[in-house]
Amino acid sequence: MSNLPVATRTFFGRQPHLQILQQALDPGKTGLKGVVLYGLGGSGKTQIILRYIHELGHLFTVILWINASNPEMLEQSYDEAAGLTVDMWPTRDVPNPYHGKSKAQRVTSRLRSTLHRQWLLVIDSFDGSLSDLPALIPRCHHGSVVVTTTKRQAAEVLESMSFSSLEVDYLDAENSQQLLISKAGPEVIDSSAAIDKTAMTCKLAFWPADFTY
Repeated sequence: MSNLPVATRTFFGRQPHLQILQQALDPGKTGLKGVVLYGLGGSGKTQIILRYIHELGHLFTVILWINASNPEMLEQSYDEAAGLTVDMWPTRDVPNPYHGKSKAQRVTSRLRSTLHRQWLLVIDSFDGSLSDLPALIPRCHHGSVVVTTTKRQAAEVLESMSFSSLEVDYLDAENSQQLLISKAGPEVIDSSAAIDKTAMTCKLAFWPADFTY
């Protein structure tokens, strides 16, 4: 349902992360499924989720993406999501029991009460007060939720809801090489030349924080 962020065209590695997400968020399992992806800014958390959706998004009836990078974007995303739950929600469902003004509560109430229980809620780039985080998670026994954040403690906050945690670190040496070569282009790097793995990995580790892969 939601418009997703732009996915990179040069995605490498992260297969262990994708496999863990596949198992942890499986909509065929009972109960609320949740994962917290944490790591440094620019480490690729958002892109991992986008790749997961690209590969397995067809398993979900509804996907809602919340940009939680700052209070303004969080409010705007929930406002848009609340509108989508009215205008584009699957038919033949029970009415939403919440009629208040809070858009976040309207969304969580819709996800709690719906008959279409194979939904995915992504709360991306949450770096606000951790005390505010539990209120954004529907308390129910169905659905799948992913939270991306730079705060390791977010997993502890959601531990009571049986959320698992997954750290996102730098790419390994082999995939770091492939990524840098793809960005530099064949006109810059001679593919027949020997490549120093250590040097390539170091270059990736000190790449600008806003570099997207």
